[in-house]
Amino acid sequence: MCVAKICKVEIQNFRSIRNLVWAPGSGLNCLIGPGDSGKSTILDAIDLCLGFRRNAHITDVDFFSMDVTQPINITVTLRDLDTPLKSIETYGMFLRSCNPKKHLRSKRSLTRTGQRYSGLSNPPSA
Repeated sequence: MCVAKICKVEIQNFRSIRNLVWAPGSGLNCLIGPGDSGKSTILDAIDLCLGFRRNAHITDVDFFSMDVTQPINITVTLRDLDTPLKSIETYGMFLRSCNPKKHLRSKRSLTRTGQRYSGLSNPPSA
């Protein structure tokens, strides 16, 4: 059994984060910074994208600068997944793309009036 690893996190317009692209290093990663710098926001974004919840409860304050005209976009790219975790039947609404030998991308897009799920697309090149 392999342990899935996050290899890229992309967050747009979520709470205190306007735009973030983060590629965690291999091994243990620590988020260090002063209070209200976005550490918990990054973890909440990952949870929203990969967590079991099918519906996310968001409010106006979850949008960057409370600008509800811009959607919240969260994409998490994983690698080293076991075959059952790549199941379109189980996770199809959340899977963005999957290259069985490389990566799986999960994307969640949230708007003020509801949620949009992205479908499958071409696998990432990296």
